[in-house]
Amino acid sequence: MNDDVLFVLGRNIYQTACGGENRANEILDNLRREMAAIPQIAAEHLINGMFYEVYFDSKGEFRGRSLKSRCLDELLAIQSVEKYSDSIKFIKRVLQPYKDQLPVIPNSTPEILVVELSLQKKDPPTIESILVKGQNLLIDAEEDEDSFSNMWKLSFREFSLKTLKKTLSKEWHVPANQIELRPESGDTIKYALPEGKTIGYPSAE
Repeated sequence: MNDDVLFVLGRNIYQTACGGENRANEILDNLRREMAAIPQIAAEHLINGMFYEVYFDSKGEFRGRSLKSRCLDELLAIQSVEKYSDSIKFIKRVLQPYKDQLPVIPNSTPEILVVELSLQKKDPPTIESILVKGQNLLIDAEEDEDSFSNMWKLSFREFSLKTLKKTLSKEWHVPANQIELRPESGDTIKYALPEGKTIGYPSAE
């Protein structure tokens, strides 16, 4: 297979893995082992295609907030693997025009997204602000551009910080191990958002 065919095959593997196809899921779940079984240059083109599928549609248009991220954690697990550094350089270069629209981008030293919480001692304890890169993401619910996200669920129930991190990870397309909440707390403490508030998307838009 030539480079272009391998790249497209990588896109197809990732796409079908997101659709739940067993063999494609097996490849993503065991990515380093699967890629070690083929020539290095072929593996790079396949991985390039997988990363590209996450961020760009069939027309090459940036997906914006609708990233195809169901299997992104498995891909990002190889960020710091030197063997695949060229693939990380490739996707970083392609994403440069859109970096201000993404909370994090793939990097050989995985970026930690620091989320600073201002917690008020009320009953229940209330999150009064959520700062990411200096931006307060606690917004009025009517400002939410994605009313179908899971963020709105947090507006109507109490939740632990573990649940908050899991929700942020899913909605922001960032692996949970790359999100750091400050301060942390035990799972027994339940928090709430102020009435009429929800959580926005971290970007420079």
